[in-house]
Amino acid sequence: MFGFTYAGVMPLYAVIARENFPLRMMGTIIGGSAMAGSLGMATGPLLGGWIFDTTASYGWLYIASFGMGIGATLIALTFKPFRQSLPPVAVNSLM
Repeated sequence: MFGFTYAGVMPLYAVIARENFPLRMMGTIIGGSAMAGSLGMATGPLLGGWIFDTTASYGWLYIASFGMGIGATLIALTFKPFRQSLPPVAVNSLM
């Protein structure tokens, strides 16, 4: 189930990046999001295991995940779509 969900979300990263950043920055933006995702997937289980071993409960993991989700939503709401410049219109074509 996780694989199908992740496969449905992962292609959206490129779409969201393209709508919010200019084309010349795509390599940097997609590379940065891939790096951040990889670091999160590598450290998440370690930190989650440590929290569970320390508290003997999953409660703090749910609270931390909820907080990170709210934070990510607030950050995403600050993005403004990138405006692409329109090609110049010829004066003769208007008449």
